Amino acid sequence: VHAAIEVFRPPHEHELRRLDPARLLSFGSVCKLMATTMMCAVLSYLSVPRRAGMPMAEYNFGYKQNLLRVLLSGVVPLVTMAAVHRSRDADINRVVHLFSSSFLVGYPLLFAVELAAATAARLAVLAWLEPSAFRLCPGVPALHLPWVLRRHGYLASRAALLLMTLVQSCAVAPLVEQAFRVHLFNRGGVLAGDRRARHDRHAGHPPVTVRTYTIYMLAVALGLKAADNTRRVLLYSGPAPPYAKEFFAFMRGLFPVHELCGALAAQAMARRDVLGHRVSTAAVLLPGAVLQAMAGLRGMKPAFVWRSDMPWHELQLHPWTTPDHASPPELLFKTCAGLLWFLILSRVFNHVLRQHVQLSRELLLQQQLEAMR
Repeated sequence: VHAAIEVFRPPHEHELRRLDPARLLSFGSVCKLMATTMMCAVLSYLSVPRRAGMPMAEYNFGYKQNLLRVLLSGVVPLVTMAAVHRSRDADINRVVHLFSSSFLVGYPLLFAVELAAATAARLAVLAWLEPSAFRLCPGVPALHLPWVLRRHGYLASRAALLLMTLVQSCAVAPLVEQAFRVHLFNRGGVLAGDRRARHDRHAGHPPVTVRTYTIYMLAVALGLKAADNTRRVLLYSGPAPPYAKEFFAFMRGLFPVHELCGALAAQAMARRDVLGHRVSTAAVLLPGAVLQAMAGLRGMKPAFVWRSDMPWHELQLHPWTTPDHASPPELLFKTCAGLLWFLILSRVFNHVLRQHVQLSRELLLQQQLEAMR
């Protein structure tokens, strides 16, 4: 009798928690992770520079080096997600879905949308400052015109070239990328706007909290970042000192602009959807867009810019950006600029942490007040 009772006794809470769907990877999530890994492997194989008479063993060695650099660029993002994720706040399968969809589908779409927006911005600047450039049409297609002016012998003014660069890299691209992060987040179905969902655990999904928004937005941001890092690491095929490419690949993963931009948007949406505050769309998009615009001024390239042969400029690593013939004032200026950028990133990171704590405390207070009613 005691044995039968032991067999049919109800499971304890900690045993049920082990079977929580939010903690277990589904078969679909495993397939998505395998598809992402296979995409990285295929791109690494196709990115090996091939020359005539190249032995297959040398080609395979280059493929292994490319794959190692891609994996190095993902070390810090993986550690970041592991540190932030908590199963009671986010479903691991939804995290995998947001990451893989951002990597496999979101980034190519972002590239196309950003390229179209940058082309429109450059055409607007040309129509304002260089209307004579349109005399090259219809011989040169209008959509192709702002990118091939010099090739067709047209020399635009420095003001027009500078304005086109600033508009596309520090205004259009940051806004498009931040809006794309929010769009991919909303497409992930994180129960936005349903404040009652934070009290429920229906359908096996954790309740929505401030940390839920942070985790899911971080998955989107890391998916776009991983795709961008993979592409730029594989495009960096120029001559370099030993282990320099591996070093820059690892530092790309450490560069936290994508994560901070996503966290700023996630906290604004959590303040609106979970806490019920009035938050405008501009308040969701502008903080991250401004931070990415500042990163663009420091050398970070938008998604539509294809070239990636000087990663030290994008990462603003002082020893590699300083010319060998630089004077002491130039060394001092570059050092101060690098320290200032580091302080800005540290300040934003500190702001994100403090806002997370403040919003979480406000949510807890709301829940306690509702429980007392």
